Amino acid sequence: VRGLRWKVRPRCQSEVCRIFMVSVWHCVLFCASQFVIRGSEPSAAQALARSGGSVLKAPPGAEEGALPRERECKAAQCIPLPGAGTRSRRKYSCGAGAPSPVSPHPRSRHPIAAKVLMRSGGSVLEAPPGAEEGALPREHEHEAACYISPPASMSTKPPDTSPAHPERTWDNRPMSFSSVEFTRAPEVSAEFADRVRGLLCASALGDALGYPLELLSAEQIAERAPKPWESAFGELLVSDDTQLMCFTLDALTEVLEWNNEGAAADELACLWLAYLRWFRGIGEVLPESAPFSLDREIDGSPELTARRGPGAATLRALGSGEMQLVSKSLNPDALGSGALVRSAALGVLPVAQERTVVLLAVRSAALTHGHPEALASAAAYALLVRDLLASPAGSFDALLDSARRVLDWCGTVAADDSIPGDASRTAAALSRAVELLEGGTVPVPEAVAEHFGTGWTAPELLGVALWCAADAVKDLSADTDEATVRGALFEGLCRAVSVDSDSDSVGAMTAALWAAAGLPVAGGEADAWSQALGRVRGLDQVEAVAERYLRQLGL
Repeated sequence: VRGLRWKVRPRCQSEVCRIFMVSVWHCVLFCASQFVIRGSEPSAAQALARSGGSVLKAPPGAEEGALPRERECKAAQCIPLPGAGTRSRRKYSCGAGAPSPVSPHPRSRHPIAAKVLMRSGGSVLEAPPGAEEGALPREHEHEAACYISPPASMSTKPPDTSPAHPERTWDNRPMSFSSVEFTRAPEVSAEFADRVRGLLCASALGDALGYPLELLSAEQIAERAPKPWESAFGELLVSDDTQLMCFTLDALTEVLEWNNEGAAADELACLWLAYLRWFRGIGEVLPESAPFSLDREIDGSPELTARRGPGAATLRALGSGEMQLVSKSLNPDALGSGALVRSAALGVLPVAQERTVVLLAVRSAALTHGHPEALASAAAYALLVRDLLASPAGSFDALLDSARRVLDWCGTVAADDSIPGDASRTAAALSRAVELLEGGTVPVPEAVAEHFGTGWTAPELLGVALWCAADAVKDLSADTDEATVRGALFEGLCRAVSVDSDSDSVGAMTAALWAAAGLPVAGGEADAWSQALGRVRGLDQVEAVAERYLRQLGL
């Protein structure tokens, strides 16, 4: 037996060595083949895994225009979520956290960021070497996917007739932008939660009051009886403005859900998938090229998935089944309010850096609208909401102060290579509104038509909403009781939706600015505001969207 043991042992040892050497050679050959086929740079999947799902590098030598879409290299400063009980406190960042080694997500069938980017033909770039901490790369995007012609009758809203924006040159130079913070960041607190709830409900009320009037002239609105704000009118319905704002907030809720479970998520992918689900929910058919997404709780809300005046640009972009990008869009001339109103939901992100909100608002708007001013006005509106959420109790001066902060930001857009255009039209509209407020001009329909026209363009609509919102509170003192304040707000909202323009969009933004500023919009008493709020069909569904978002923030 002893002799047999000595004879077997060397044979086993040599067999182990042989297997080991064969395995090593297999690894060497595999690596060599990958190097030959793909070059020395890592593939998208490898880079995504190494970077924690935040940034990818495009392969060298890629032809011009074939580079993928930009992703933020450094996420905004993480803020801890208020935990409950003994639950571990996780951090929320805008999708740049490295995925934790946790069990598969229960929604594993949902296409994660890498799959969505692959399906859309996009990817992300890393910051140039030597860039300072927090610097972001200049955006590059691949050729947009197939162009399709929209159905003949997609919407009752008038088409966008604004001039096409000039082509913008994209290259590999480091991106230039201001590092100055122009707006204040809201703090996660009980007051923040109340303002977010009020923002969604007040915006829904303004939208519902203006929706029956949006295709009427100021004269027709004046002659109409009963008017939407009169109890004899009956139930009030929300339009696509409220629906898309709720789906936007629900997309951010999904990002938080992934993050709270230890997994990274791509915010833009979640936003696009949310819009595609809304598109499917209102009765449209998605092409086979569109990515699959499991339904979420919001998809079962009948009032948020009813077909209520969707815009042609939004339908065309989502109907293509391809993710639209900043530099390549099916709607390069789209300057309507579709992307503007929903951007309020992005302003409630409690992140430390405003640039996170800006880039997310720009790219979210680009999913459906391609005009540079549509992107700039969406970012401006999100920043206006963000700053008002961080302001003290609402007042005329608070609204003007926030508007001036956003105007200062608009002055830096021309030097920011991640945003096309210079935001000059958006800045002009906001400046005009501030001047009219300082001059004491009342936003009656005739004055609105004189100073802003009767078009449906995003920059002008934002200016009108700011004008109406601030004018309604200019005569209110700090010690005015809530019932009187709500009475003044309701009167101002009725005036806002009576303009000869996109009435529901103006009403939604006007009321949202009041709520963000902390004015009493919750209702609960027997006043005109509260009674009208009670007539909004599906308001409980809107409130549920806000509650799900706040729950993920620990509120």
